[in-house]
Amino acid sequence: SLRYQLIAKATYLRFATVHQASVSVGRVKRPVFAVLRLAHSAVREKTELRLKQRRDNIPTMSTVQEIEKAIEHLPADEFFKLGKWFDDQRERVWDERIARDAQSGRLDFLIEEARAARKSGTLRPFP
Repeated sequence: SLRYQLIAKATYLRFATVHQASVSVGRVKRPVFAVLRLAHSAVREKTELRLKQRRDNIPTMSTVQEIEKAIEHLPADEFFKLGKWFDDQRERVWDERIARDAQSGRLDFLIEEARAARKSGTLRPFP
């Protein structure tokens, strides 16, 4: 990738005697100072991301199997907190789906059934 080409060029430029004002990176000729600046910012960006992940203690998990394995190693109190979080998320998603369905008219048949039951005298009180 271009980022790694920049880093490689910058490394070369730091240790070689530079007699030229520009170097080729990919198909583009760039000034030496620009290559060094871009490479430095790329390295700094990558380092900052690693530090943030360490600071936030965010492991990189990309598959369900990795997440399941991490959950298996949680202490009991953390496991139950995670379970509560999942329950809350499930309820939120359910509430949003019901609200969307009600607003779109998908649940209108339930209202009609209740009206028909009341009219026929078979409507039971809600517990």
